[in-house]
Amino acid sequence: MRRAAIVTLALLGASAALGACSSGPRPRVRTVASGSEGLREDQADAETGNMAELVWSSDSEQPSIWSFRGGRDYFVPRVGLRFVTPADYAFDTSLEPSQHALLQGPQVPRAVRGERLYGDRRLQIRGASSTPVVVSLLEIPLDVEPATFCAWASRSAEGEPAVSRDEAERLASSTTRLCELRTPSRTTRVRGFLRAGWLLVFSQQIGEDGATVELDALVGSVRSFDEQR
Repeated sequence: MRRAAIVTLALLGASAALGACSSGPRPRVRTVASGSEGLREDQADAETGNMAELVWSSDSEQPSIWSFRGGRDYFVPRVGLRFVTPADYAFDTSLEPSQHALLQGPQVPRAVRGERLYGDRRLQIRGASSTPVVVSLLEIPLDVEPATFCAWASRSAEGEPAVSRDEAERLASSTTRLCELRTPSRTTRVRGFLRAGWLLVFSQQIGEDGATVELDALVGSVRSFDEQR
């Protein structure tokens, strides 16, 4: 993306307004502003609110993992989370995005006007390993809870692999589940973030050394919308 850095900054500024994913974006409140500095802050506040509204509106009809193609920041309003890909990781561009939104009109901040926001339910991201990390946003039955997630994932996977690991953790202010699903030929490590019937899941086949370096790096970058870098 030609203006990836500008876009990323604009979206990061919008993160606080998207923190509560069950409602629309909230305007920022400023307590002190004066002179030219105040005018710049007013403009920044307005652009932040507009960007938050744009991302939220794009997600309201078709919940997705949102990004600007070529950027490293990914935003998942449906579960109130975002994550970042390391600089040397590659997004699999052979997969066509499931939807996109063209940012245009007087309410769109000038910094991103004319850009396209892409939404995907399933991504493949590659690092040095021969196997990619698959990142998916799934709608799941409301009766699936963290304690039953690994069993549900096993039943839903091809071949119904056995659950060889099932651990609960707390990451990015979210309850997560770490699963390992084993078949005779491979073991896949799965990390799930659940919220209100939606699941953000990272999965990668475990290497011969027992590592999932790329999955660990991506999961380690996950944070809530209202958490600053």
